[in-house]
Amino acid sequence: MSVRERDKKGRNVLARCVVICIAAALISFSVFSGVCVATPQQTEDTVKVTVNAPEVINAGETFDVTIDIEGVTNLNIAQFDLAFAASVVDVKDVAGGCIDDKEIPISMWDHVGSDTIQVISALSGDAGANGSGYLARITFEVKGKERDKTVLDISEIVLYNNVGEEIPAKGINAKLRVGIAGEEEEGTGEETPTPTPTSRPAIPGFKAIFAIAVMSAIGYILLKRR
Repeated sequence: MSVRERDKKGRNVLARCVVICIAAALISFSVFSGVCVATPQQTEDTVKVTVNAPEVINAGETFDVTIDIEGVTNLNIAQFDLAFAASVVDVKDVAGGCIDDKEIPISMWDHVGSDTIQVISALSGDAGANGSGYLARITFEVKGKERDKTVLDISEIVLYNNVGEEIPAKGINAKLRVGIAGEEEEGTGEETPTPTPTSRPAIPGFKAIFAIAVMSAIGYILLKRR
């Protein structure tokens, strides 16, 4: 085998390794996200993730909820669960968000049972999003009757920056009541219990896989320049 053929074969093998490593990072994120071994400590830099929803909604209508985020730095990947009382509201669609004019695309979302959805966003490239905005816009349909109540309970929030470091985050829920906008709250409605979100493990080995993918990519670039 000539030197040129050997170098070509080496480049092909290394290129395949890069693809496999990056795919493994993405698969490990989407499949194992949420398996939390330890919750990041809340500090001054803890990012607030807030469910922004109207307090009063009307029976039979559709309405939008945004998942707001404040003061994030270099956000690259985001995941969260949102639980609700399915007898009161139901999710019809999830659209991407925007942070300081930078689009936050939805990689995937799905129902986890009838009363919880899981949403995952991932930015392409290595430039993260900075500032404040919203991670996603969620469209709900009202299923309940007047005076029914529910909580939109956000949990299992996992944020990563563009170098694979976890960003500490705190979720803030929202309460909804089915009624007529502007009417006085008389306290006669019953709040439908929102299911308690089940703790899921967070992304095991994500940093290691991320590092392997980066190192493999660097190796491939250097070999390609030879």
